[in-house]
Amino acid sequence: MILREHNPPDPARMSRKDCSPMSRRLAFVLICIISLLVPATLVADEAPASLPLFSAEQTAIARAFAPVFIFHPDELFFPISSTFPMLLGTDRDSDTVASSLAREQLGRAGERAARYAALPHESKMALAAVGYRVFTRFRHGETEVVVEYWCHYVYNAFTIRGTWLPYRISGNHPQDLERLFLVLSPVPGAPRAADEPDEAWARRAFRIQRIVANAHDGSVPANEYEVKDDRAVDSPVTILVEKGSHAMAPDINHDGRFTPEVDSTRTRKLLWGIRDGGSTWGWFRSGQMDARDTDRSVRLCVRSASGETAGNCASYRLYQIEDIQHWFDTLKLSAEDRREITGSTSFLKRTFSNVRVEELMVPHDPPDGRVLDRMLRRRPQSGQGIAAGFASLNNGPGFAVGPRLFRDIQSRRWPDVVAEGVALFPRGQNPVAKVSAFGSYAIDAMTNVLIGADWISRANRSADVVTAIEFHIGMFVVRPSWRLGEGVFDSMVVAVF
Repeated sequence: MILREHNPPDPARMSRKDCSPMSRRLAFVLICIISLLVPATLVADEAPASLPLFSAEQTAIARAFAPVFIFHPDELFFPISSTFPMLLGTDRDSDTVASSLAREQLGRAGERAARYAALPHESKMALAAVGYRVFTRFRHGETEVVVEYWCHYVYNAFTIRGTWLPYRISGNHPQDLERLFLVLSPVPGAPRAADEPDEAWARRAFRIQRIVANAHDGSVPANEYEVKDDRAVDSPVTILVEKGSHAMAPDINHDGRFTPEVDSTRTRKLLWGIRDGGSTWGWFRSGQMDARDTDRSVRLCVRSASGETAGNCASYRLYQIEDIQHWFDTLKLSAEDRREITGSTSFLKRTFSNVRVEELMVPHDPPDGRVLDRMLRRRPQSGQGIAAGFASLNNGPGFAVGPRLFRDIQSRRWPDVVAEGVALFPRGQNPVAKVSAFGSYAIDAMTNVLIGADWISRANRSADVVTAIEFHIGMFVVRPSWRLGEGVFDSMVVAVF
């Protein structure tokens, strides 16, 4: 922002100007908007209450609702146990494996990915595995059963391709973990589990209420389908998997394509779906994915208790997540060993993306739904938190710090709301206060267009209408803007914590 007061201002004139009725009213409105947004960000979620299921019931439920995964014909990496190439199963006492032996057999993350990539397709299919855990919680006055599936991959190979700017960003990294949640509700009057619960009992006792599939981390919202109007979603559900990055989305009508408002019930300005080419446009377009209804597509179905699967499906085995987590904890790895096994995130990737490679092999979060809740709260380009960085002041840099708040509006037509209140410390000048409120519309996964108003103390025109464009690069927000009344440019580069 450019301040026009190069000379010391007249205190009397400045006082009358800064306290004008119009400035005070606009500042009051902006502060009220921020205060209305604050409670929404500070209210804690309901604390889930764990109501344990017996192990046999968990297994029956996980098998009954295990999805069918459909992969791109050219996919190179498929879900596999985090212990590859050790391939410890639930039928082996993993606690007896010595740490040194485990380190030797697991090897480095890059070596593990290269070893897997060299396998023939048939071997990859034979090794396919998906983790699971089942837990209950009390949510919004009702009991729900959550079935969580882990799809772990030894490598993520994906390139993000810009739209209106022709940029390319590599998303390649070792380790990848994508989660799928099926939220079930008990069927009223359904019989209780027998001594040996089976899949038929699970399908009679529960029905699918919501499907939440991870579609990248960070600010990309999950692909979500909520069952409404007593409609039923039959099991097994079909899940489409993005080429290379392994983002997932439900295919409710089984046509091999992701279709907004058919395979998703959330209306968002950024709906990811499946984008095999890496396009970042805000709204999903059918041309962004390749069809999965061809004979070349790879289908993975759960292996039955007898070892059989449908004729057109390769099989994957189910393994319990808690077993893997417990086993990994018993290894007592040093920090150096852990970095070698899981891989490490470079400074640039950690700073300018949301990838944390170290967390993608065996995360330690408990079965309480906290990851599911974070996925449901995920908003596109929110940049909410404490912003700290630099702003242009009087044609020179100044330090800026303060809260940044975001309210997502569940509509494609109406913009989201962004509000800020920051203190600016221009070089060689007294601190400046700035309060802003904007309507924000996402035009792609990294870019927002904003229009609103701000109030700046000690500016020639304290209150003004502002237009801006925001670029989100990892934790950074870059925003050039134009104060229309004063006719000056403003710019800000901040990190949001």
